[in-house]
Amino acid sequence: MLVTEHDVLPGLGRLIGEITGTPASGITMDEILDPAFLAEIVAAARHDYNLDLTDDERGGLKTVGDLVGLILG
Repeated sequence: MLVTEHDVLPGLGRLIGEITGTPASGITMDEILDPAFLAEIVAAARHDYNLDLTDDERGGLKTVGDLVGLILG
């Protein structure tokens, strides 16, 4: 089965919402990742999605869509 952004975004939105206090329903692919929470979001995504990011990939994360793209690989 092909996994798409529509499969990943709800769970990732909940994860980001728990960390940032933003309602998960309001998190979109274009949402800018707050640098203050980025390390915690990446750590949680690493755990939940078995994600291993290089320094360059981590440095390139600006939006939720960027993170979804890395999760989908």
